[in-house]
Amino acid sequence: ESRYVVRYRHRSLGWSIALARHSDLFVQREARSWLVLDPHGARSTDQPAHGFNTVREAMAHAALRMQRQFTRSAKARHTPRWERFSLQGLGAYSELLVTLPAWPGSFSSRVHFPGVHNLLVHLRTNVCDAHDGRRVLFLDEVQSDWHAMLATKEQPKGDDEGAPPQGVPFARDWPLLAMKFALWWAARQGIAGVAWSTPELHLRRWHGHNPPTEVYRRALPEAAAKLARLLPLDVSTAGLLRRRVRPAAGQRWQVLSKAGVPVCRSFETRAQADQFADLTGARWRHELPVLWMTDKHPFDRVPLFGVGDAALWAGDPKLTSQAKTGKLGDA
Repeated sequence: ESRYVVRYRHRSLGWSIALARHSDLFVQREARSWLVLDPHGARSTDQPAHGFNTVREAMAHAALRMQRQFTRSAKARHTPRWERFSLQGLGAYSELLVTLPAWPGSFSSRVHFPGVHNLLVHLRTNVCDAHDGRRVLFLDEVQSDWHAMLATKEQPKGDDEGAPPQGVPFARDWPLLAMKFALWWAARQGIAGVAWSTPELHLRRWHGHNPPTEVYRRALPEAAAKLARLLPLDVSTAGLLRRRVRPAAGQRWQVLSKAGVPVCRSFETRAQADQFADLTGARWRHELPVLWMTDKHPFDRVPLFGVGDAALWAGDPKLTSQAKTGKLGDA
């Protein structure tokens, strides 16, 4: 028979090293070896059949496999996957991923970012200009494949109807976590505020495809209101300026008139189309909700759970011991 117990685990990438004990009817003594297990608990395929004789050999093998995985994952994360499906004509596009690498469960999305371990929420963003010249981080789409998957399956009900299934991370508060993360990211970039899309804008963009709108109708506005009641933030609306450009056939780009008709031949790159739109004033204006930062540096830290109080966001030294216990967390 064979038995093994995990003795070491990498908290971020999930690989582990187990001490294995083997015995049979014909050998009196018990043989011991070290096995390398992937994030799903399966044995690494390119290790000796009996495992490694020493833990140092096992760790060296695990380090090599994790390095390869991290390299592939980093390349995937830093290459935008969904830019052509974003709202076109705004500023610099980026995709922000919030993961829970140390979560005891394991989840891998098959929809938007396959291979990213425990991806809790992802944000498709643009940095664009408001009508008054201030820079805004626009949340084009805020999604969680993890929670979307759970919502489509029948889960055992809790004490209250509609209660989230047990063991799901941030089952009720993932939109609030997304808004806090976006606010923290905007502050790091020196951006004045965070704007988000509206249900009406999504319905116009994805007409006939039944896009999810409840996050933009209720969850994100409620999260912004909670934060504005606590911090020096202001919730209002602003006109976001959007260049009248769109993707064309063959990876090319078009500049449109107000009626949505191409005004000239298509351009080879988006940068060329954006430049022509700026020169000709080809822009739309969208009135969208914005969470403005009224101070240059409104906070130093971000609580992981809920909104807390102002002392948590200010990095009160008295709360250091609480932060170490996991009640707080830096973004």
